[in-house]
Amino acid sequence: MTIWTAVADLPGPRYLAIANHLEAGIQRGDLAPGSRLPTHRALADALSVTVGTVSRGYAEAERRGLVRGEVGRGTFVRGGDVKEPLQTLREDRLGEPDFLDLGINIPPQRDDGESVAALAATLGELARERGPGGRLGRLVGYLPHAGAAPHRQAGAEWIGRHGVEVDAERVVVTCGAQHAITVILSALTRPGDPVLAEALTYPGFLSLAELLHLEVAGVGIDREGLRPDALESTLLRQRCRLLYVVPTIQNPTGGVLSLERRERLVEIARAHDLWILEDDVHGRLLEGAPPPIASLAPERTFFVAGTSKSVSPGLRVGFVAVPEPFVERIASAVWSTAWSAAPLMVEIAARWIADGTAERLVAHHRREAIARQRLAREVLGELHYDGHPEGYHLWLYLPREWRFEEFVPAARRRGVGVTPPTAFRAGSGAVPRAVRVCLGAAPDRESLRRGLVTLARLAEEGPQATTGIA
Repeated sequence: MTIWTAVADLPGPRYLAIANHLEAGIQRGDLAPGSRLPTHRALADALSVTVGTVSRGYAEAERRGLVRGEVGRGTFVRGGDVKEPLQTLREDRLGEPDFLDLGINIPPQRDDGESVAALAATLGELARERGPGGRLGRLVGYLPHAGAAPHRQAGAEWIGRHGVEVDAERVVVTCGAQHAITVILSALTRPGDPVLAEALTYPGFLSLAELLHLEVAGVGIDREGLRPDALESTLLRQRCRLLYVVPTIQNPTGGVLSLERRERLVEIARAHDLWILEDDVHGRLLEGAPPPIASLAPERTFFVAGTSKSVSPGLRVGFVAVPEPFVERIASAVWSTAWSAAPLMVEIAARWIADGTAERLVAHHRREAIARQRLAREVLGELHYDGHPEGYHLWLYLPREWRFEEFVPAARRRGVGVTPPTAFRAGSGAVPRAVRVCLGAAPDRESLRRGLVTLARLAEEGPQATTGIA
C-alpha cells in the first residue's frame, strides 16, 4: 500500500494522520476523484492500527468533504460526479507519446496524406489566380455577413447532399458547426430561457448553453434517440421554444431516429410552436439515412451541416439552412460574433464540394469508420455498448462492479482517455454507468486495437486492480 506508508510519520493521533494524508494526496492528485479507498480492514492491517481508527479517519475525511461512503460499496474520493470541462480531461496528458486519447470525436486519422495533397493543390490553384480580377484577391477583404453568393450556393449544394433542398438565399455561412449553433442560440434565446435537448447530448451545446445562461432540460431517450412521448410530456409541463437534437448518429449513443419518430417529432413541434435546431454533422456518414427533420418541417427547423466531422477536422466551415424570416437575424448574429466566416476557408470548402474532393474524403472516412467499428466489436467481445456501424464513436456500458468515476481515471493511468457520462448530461437526470469511446482519434488501427484491448482488460479486471493496495 505504497501511498499510505507516510501516515506513520505524521504527527498527532492516527485517525487525524489518515484524514490529513488523504487531504494531501487529493491535493497532489495522487488520489483522483471517484477513486475507491481501501476497505477499513485492509487499511487497518496495512497500517497496523485498529479498524476503529481507520473508521474515525474516514469519518473525519468525510466531515471535511473529501470522501463519501456508500453502503455496501465502500468509500470514494469526492469529485467524480462533478462535470469537468472536456479540455481539462484531455490536456493533462496531451503530448505524452504513450497516451492515446479516445475522448475526442474526430474523423479517423489518415496516413496517405490525401487531404494534405488536396489542400496543397487547392492553394496552388488559388495562387495562380492572383492576377487582376483573380479569385484570390477577393478573399482578403470583408465579405457579406451571411457569406458571399458563390459560397452560399456551395452551402445549398452541400446541404442538399444531406437531403434538404434549400435555396441559397436561405443559407448562412458560419465558422464551423459550433459557430452555427452559437449564432442560432444567440438569435433565438435570451439569458434564462429554457431550451430542450436529449437527456444525453453533445457537450459543445451544453457548454454554449452555459455560456449564454440558458436553462437546459433533458428529454428522455432510448437506444434510437429522442423519445417523442418524452418530448410531449416535457412540453406539457414546461413551455420551451427551442429543441436541440442530433437525430442521425446521436452523440454519444450513436442512435438514429426512425422516419416515424421524426414525423411524430414534427407534429409535436408544430402543436407546441417549437423551433428545432437539427445538428446533422454526422449525417453524411450514414448511407440511406432517414430524411432530415428539416426536410419535413423547413419552416421551423434550423439545419446545421458542417465539414469538420465529415471532410476534415481543420476545415472549420458550417452551413445553416434557415427558415426564411430568420435569415437576417442569423446573419446579424454572425456579424456580432465573427463578422463573417473566413473567406479563404470557405473558398476551399466550396471548391472541394464542387470538384468532388469532399465526397472522396467523406467516402474514405465512412469506410475507415466501418473498419474501426468492426475492430471494436472484435476486441470488446461480450462487453455491452451502443454505436452505429458507420459512426466514429461508441457508448460503452461498464460492468456492474465499475463506477465511471473510477473507470475514467483508471483508464487514464493506463494510457487511454475516454469521456465520462457527466459531460453529456442535459439537466439533472440520472447519469448512466457508461463512457464514450471515440475510434477516430487513434492514428491507425493497430494503436486503436491496443487502446481497446486496454479498456477491455480494465473492464474485466474490475476496480479491485486499481485501488492502490499492494
